Amino acid sequence: MFKGEIEYRSPYYSWKHSEPGISVERYEKFVNWVSGEYDLLLQDETDGLIVFSPNGWVSINNAPDTGGQINLMLTVNHKSKKESDKIISELCEIYRHVLRIMEKPVMIAK
Repeated sequence: MFKGEIEYRSPYYSWKHSEPGISVERYEKFVNWVSGEYDLLLQDETDGLIVFSPNGWVSINNAPDTGGQINLMLTVNHKSKKESDKIISELCEIYRHVLRIMEKPVMIAK
C-alpha cells in the first residue's frame, strides 16, 4: 500500500512516504490507532505523532492540501533494516484497517 524505498543514512535506515488527499477524519483515526498500537513506547503528540523506540522513531504528520483534504506524511527511521520493514508493514496494516472501518456503514439497533 505505502510506497517508497528505504535508504541508508548512517546510522539509520530511513523511509518516507506521502499519501495525498486524505480526509482529516481518516488522518486522525490513523494517528489514534498508531498511538494505541505503540502505547508502551515514548510518544510526542505536539506536531502530529512521533513514536520513539530504542533504536529509532516513527513520525506521522500532515501538510494542508486543497479542498479540506490533507497530505499524510510518514517517516520511519531505524538502525535495523529488518525492523524498519516490520514497522512499515505494521503501519500499512493499521492504515488498511482504518480504511475498512471507515467504509463500513454504521448500523444502529432499534
